[in-house]
Amino acid sequence: MTINQRFSNLLHAEKINQKKFCEITRMSDRTISNIVNGRTKFPKSDFFEAVAHYFPKVNLRWLVLGEGEMYLSEGELSKARDIANSDRTKMINALGKKELELMDKKEQLEYLAELLIRVGKLFMELPPFKEEGGEKLQEIKRELEEGLKKVEGM
Repeated sequence: MTINQRFSNLLHAEKINQKKFCEITRMSDRTISNIVNGRTKFPKSDFFEAVAHYFPKVNLRWLVLGEGEMYLSEGELSKARDIANSDRTKMINALGKKELELMDKKEQLEYLAELLIRVGKLFMELPPFKEEGGEKLQEIKRELEEGLKKVEGM
């Protein structure tokens, strides 16, 4: 039996048609039609991800390889949930660490912005430059004034 035939059997067992499967999973009618009709010999990963997400009791090993039963036993389903929860916990922890890193970066940027403002204000208090290169320093001073306005507006 092919993946296509097993998928058709799954639709029958779930008492849904292709259209309903598409509505549930938000996959395209054409993609599912190609799978059912055998035009797609091996579906892409998003198909299997949709089956796993919207039909968690389905044994993907059965769907892909034809091994085992169509549905997971309660024990297998419980084990799959435990693994998913463990993976979810790992992901939440990783996101939490990334959020802390971003907060640290934000604090650093805020500190640098404050430092830039202080340095800029000190620079603005300097008297006009008349020595050689004074024009370039005046240009830097103008650019710094514009930058300060932008930073203060953040």
